Amino acid sequence: MAILQEESRRLQEFLATLRVDDWDQPTACDQWDVSTVVVHLAGVGEAFSERIKRGLVGDVSPSAGLPEAGSVNADTWATTNADRWLQYRRKSGNDLFASFVASCQVFNSTITRLKPDEWQTLCYHPGGVISVQTLVGLRLLEIAIHGWDIGSRVSPPATLSAETLPLLVQFISDYVQWFFHAGTRLRYPARFRVHFSDSYVNAVDVIVDGDSACIEPVGTEPAKVILLCSAETFLLIMCGRFSVSSAAEAGLLEIRGDSYLASEFSGWFQGA
Repeated sequence: MAILQEESRRLQEFLATLRVDDWDQPTACDQWDVSTVVVHLAGVGEAFSERIKRGLVGDVSPSAGLPEAGSVNADTWATTNADRWLQYRRKSGNDLFASFVASCQVFNSTITRLKPDEWQTLCYHPGGVISVQTLVGLRLLEIAIHGWDIGSRVSPPATLSAETLPLLVQFISDYVQWFFHAGTRLRYPARFRVHFSDSYVNAVDVIVDGDSACIEPVGTEPAKVILLCSAETFLLIMCGRFSVSSAAEAGLLEIRGDSYLASEFSGWFQGA
């Protein structure tokens, strides 16, 4: 909670420095300018708060116009979600900053009031029925990544804060199905070992079977591909801001092992 609140505050402070014409600038989030990203963050904050409240009374059904839980993932939801927020932006008022600040206050207040045993309460999400704890992790990811989306275009260079990195790597490991784009089942599972340059973030194995994937602590089985990068680069790859190939070309990632298989990685993980 403390890190999410701090990330929300940092983004609010950054947005407060933007000039009027900055709000129409494109971001690293495809199709969205700054104003649409901020509208999205404000709307999601309100929606997540409502889902938690409904979950606490046993309601895990979708709101009107939303898909059944588990029927989409980040990739299949992306186009529909983009259109939805573009339409919402056109209907919104002019004080987007105030709306975002208010949504952060509502969400942070909602989770602050939770009792310890309520963090595992189930609630709705398009990717599946998930715990409140997972939903809070998703909110942290949204704030961090969309903050990077804005900053990397409006005021580069942008970075993810060090405090968020181990939490977000763990979150993606726990909820990898949201980021995974299934394909044809492989003859043998492909194991990608990711070593981070950040000493405080533990290495992970990403195991892809073609139609399924998981992320787990490094095991004893050898990996076909070893990726060496920062935790930030890994997160941006998993969220579709870089591919493995583009990150390697930019000098952000080193590939050891099967380079062809490494190039296939981004086809399985296409963003959030």
